[in-house]
Amino acid sequence: MENNNEEIITNEEHSVVQEQSFTQQQVEPNNNGKKKNNKLILIIALVVLILGLGGYLVYNLTSKSSNSGTDKEEKNQKNVVKTVDLSKCINNKSGAFKDLDGEVSTIGLEVVVNGNDTNLKINWEKFGPISGASAWANRTEELKIQKLTKKVKSGFVGGEGQDSKGTILFYLMEDGTVEYTRLFNQNNVNYTYDKDADGKITGQHFESEGTVKNVKDVVKLYTVQVSDGQSGYMTTIAAKKDGSFYDLGYEIRKNSKTENDSNTKEEVKTVDLSKCINNKAVSFKDLNGEVSTIGLEVVVNGNDTNLKINWEKFGPISGASAWANRTEELKIQKLTKKVKSGFVGGEGQDSKGTILFYLMEDGTVEYTRLFNQNNVNYTYDKDADGKITGQHFESEGTVKNVKDVVKLYTVQVSDGQSGYMTTIAAKKDGSFYDLGYEIRH
Repeated sequence: MENNNEEIITNEEHSVVQEQSFTQQQVEPNNNGKKKNNKLILIIALVVLILGLGGYLVYNLTSKSSNSGTDKEEKNQKNVVKTVDLSKCINNKSGAFKDLDGEVSTIGLEVVVNGNDTNLKINWEKFGPISGASAWANRTEELKIQKLTKKVKSGFVGGEGQDSKGTILFYLMEDGTVEYTRLFNQNNVNYTYDKDADGKITGQHFESEGTVKNVKDVVKLYTVQVSDGQSGYMTTIAAKKDGSFYDLGYEIRKNSKTENDSNTKEEVKTVDLSKCINNKAVSFKDLNGEVSTIGLEVVVNGNDTNLKINWEKFGPISGASAWANRTEELKIQKLTKKVKSGFVGGEGQDSKGTILFYLMEDGTVEYTRLFNQNNVNYTYDKDADGKITGQHFESEGTVKNVKDVVKLYTVQVSDGQSGYMTTIAAKKDGSFYDLGYEIRH
């Protein structure tokens, strides 16, 4: 009995062991399956996560790009004039404006802005006929525009007047102000000349004349036609976002006049041609400005005073047998004081009596006779061996007995037998000196 019980127990234990072994065998395959399932789930989750993250990134970048484009568009829209109202001129209430248009495009000029460089591109085939030059090659060139005070947003070829001589280059700055350069000085292109150490011209460029005063918040420039009740002409306007605008031509003229008035506080109000101080034997008439038909201009630039010669005009009267149709500047030396302004005048009945005058800041006048007999009155530069290397002009000194001069003029004179031209130096009270007479005596 006891043995049977032990056998039974042993069998039971064996049965239990077998059952446990069987159970473990059943469990182990299930655990391996679960592990495989878990790995599959993890891989799927990672794929979903990566796809989701990728989609998010694509959406985010697309959204930012779209928003960036929208922001840029909105920013650009802030600087666009919706509608220019030609009845809303801010600074010129006397003119009637019409025919809103773009820049002048028919004369072969373009202001080119490239980063920090601003140039004037000139198509000489179109610009040549109005430039005043006697000859030109049909080429395109770019000249620098210097002395701009701020960063340029865009350039504009406009102007004021009834012909191309009123052309003005405008520069719309990034801060909404406008700078400008008048293209012509009288009838000559308003170049500023590059020079080497010896004063020889090596090239040319243009320069900004500064900011148009009282003009701000400009977003676009246009040309328009103006009527002042008597005549019509073109001007350039600077529009603000609200559609109001400034007449730039008017503002430049107004400020130029103000500056001239400020610079000539001692300006003679009215010259009395009966009040000559030093020549009582003649009569004077026909008050006029300097001689402008022979291609000469006295240019004062700080401490430098030069004679600019347009050989196309000056050549025929110079006595030279041949000349190139160019413009050059020659120094005027031996001036004893600081020059306020230069003046091309003279005395006599023809161009051989031409005299260059220099109104000094102290109210005296110096001079140079342009011709010595029939030859141009050059003083020659020479090297150590005496070889001529160039030429210049020299002041002959101060016109004696002349003082307190504020302005120079040319007039016609009659001495009872004949008539001729002379140059007079006016004082503030309207009296004057006959400079030609004083030089002769």
